[in-house]
Amino acid sequence: MDVPLSAKGKLQIAALRERLRDEPFAVAYTSLLERARVSAEIVLEEHFCPLRATPDLNELSYGEWEGLTRAQVRERDPEGWRRFSEDPVHQAPPGGETRIALHARVARILDEIAEEHQDSSILIASHGGTLRAIMAEYLNLDPSEEWKLRSDNASLSIIDVYASGGVLSLFNDTAHLGPGKPPLGREPVH
Repeated sequence: MDVPLSAKGKLQIAALRERLRDEPFAVAYTSLLERARVSAEIVLEEHFCPLRATPDLNELSYGEWEGLTRAQVRERDPEGWRRFSEDPVHQAPPGGETRIALHARVARILDEIAEEHQDSSILIASHGGTLRAIMAEYLNLDPSEEWKLRSDNASLSIIDVYASGGVLSLFNDTAHLGPGKPPLGREPVH
């Protein structure tokens, strides 16, 4: 769903902006969803680089389940939830997309970025599921394994990209958020 960035989110992204103040971004990419676009705009306030929005960086589409809690989905669509829970990579929510489809569109935009911006520092502002898919693509992880990658709000991850693949230099770092970091032990996203 296209929900706006909260006041807390804006403060967290402002802290990330301070951390990235001296990073020379050649370009920034974001999803079409407002919270990602606004996050990128906040980070880029003192940078002079283009911002490109693309649907390829949107979060996984949950179709008819958008806006519902897991409990609500289990109650309203127990059979659909069972299928999705048993195979979240290949099964899609009604009207939504599979993780295979998410990976295909992520791979498409990563190829475009690599082709246009070799040897450049690129900012990508997106969403947890999409960011996990990006990391899985660069690290050659199977989509069924990406749930093992945690992606907190306003976190910073850095992947150095080479012709042979990606090297994860920094992962899910929230040091810029100070002592009130996101709690450990959240329910995993499958």
